[in-house]
Amino acid sequence: MKSAKTVKTPKPQLKAKRQKRQHKPENRLEPKKAMIHGIEYWRVWVGPRLGAEKASQKYFRSEAEAKTFIRQQLIVLQNQGTAAFSLSDQQRVSAVRAFKTLEEIGTTLDEVVTYYLRHARPAGGVVRFSQAADSFQESRKAKNCKARYLINLKSQCRLLSEVFGDRKVNEIKKKDLEVWLSTRAEAEGWSFKTRNNYIITLRALWSHFITEKWCVENIATPIDKSRLDDIPTAIFTPDEARKLLATAHQCWDGALLPTIAISLFAGLRRSEVCVLDWSEVKETAIEVTAGKAKTRRRRIVEIQPNLAEWLTNHRKESGPVFDGNEDAFDEKRKHLAAEAELTWARNVLRHSAASYHLAQFSDENQTALQMGHSPQVLFDHYREVVPKSAATEFWNIRPSTTDLTTPICKRRKGTTQ
Repeated sequence: MKSAKTVKTPKPQLKAKRQKRQHKPENRLEPKKAMIHGIEYWRVWVGPRLGAEKASQKYFRSEAEAKTFIRQQLIVLQNQGTAAFSLSDQQRVSAVRAFKTLEEIGTTLDEVVTYYLRHARPAGGVVRFSQAADSFQESRKAKNCKARYLINLKSQCRLLSEVFGDRKVNEIKKKDLEVWLSTRAEAEGWSFKTRNNYIITLRALWSHFITEKWCVENIATPIDKSRLDDIPTAIFTPDEARKLLATAHQCWDGALLPTIAISLFAGLRRSEVCVLDWSEVKETAIEVTAGKAKTRRRRIVEIQPNLAEWLTNHRKESGPVFDGNEDAFDEKRKHLAAEAELTWARNVLRHSAASYHLAQFSDENQTALQMGHSPQVLFDHYREVVPKSAATEFWNIRPSTTDLTTPICKRRKGTTQ
């Protein structure tokens, strides 16, 4: 039996694999003509070969401009590549180590250098805190800030300079300020409001530092302010107001009485009444000039009939209503409150005036004009604080309805205490 003949099937001839087209570098950088809205442009593809991290396109009006751009970019790249060979062995080792670290955190060397220069070498130069704080205070003076504010600011900057005076502004960190606030608050028993006031000052300081280009970020902005409880408005009752006026009448030969009466019945702020002149106290109204008003706006405060009676025997043509500054007033009113055995809450005289005025006249806009603040403030703090009957009694407190003879004050006429 013959064996079957094996027939070899010819293998199909495979098509020759098409070789990948080799582009010459110079061809890949050739500008291409493009028509945009009927206008001829020359387009250059800007990619890694021209040093770009992200691909983009640039358009030129002529082929010559496009080719010039390509040549310039190639020269820049060549120069940068040649510069790499000038690095020492130690520099190359450091560079490799640095690139590895940067790759792990996902950033570039250029970004790191830019960040370092912005923070370590600020554009305005390196300045120490004490010098920077002095500059800020001078800027506040130039803005015509109130004298009281400038005094407080100077005190705050002095305390800050005790710790940060020799530190470079651009090297102080947010944590440094937080530690200082915490330590100082605990040592001096600050209230939350005092802490907030310092945070406001710190934010203003660093805002000035940024303007002067001594640093690039306001490190005080992220510091959280304390939440303050809504404290009920404290006022004097009509009986307490009478006792206070009687005590003021007896103490220091009655020298403090006009200041107390004006604050109680006209609602002037402490900062306003302490700089008030008798020439500004008219028969029917008090003029609070723009330079003396906290809001920098002139206002006219009506003198109620009972206030006019309290001022009758003390009026002068001119001269200070209170002979002293705010600190002197604070000292005297503390003695006055102690003599009258009254609790003196913050702004109690002004709060009393606003509360009783709103209750008596029921006109938020008019009371706001008298007080020199917005109706919203009245609505938030003074509405329905006192009943109408108490308001009527308050505005009828006069010398004739007040016992001024019963001894109350140890600092009576003829004493120097």
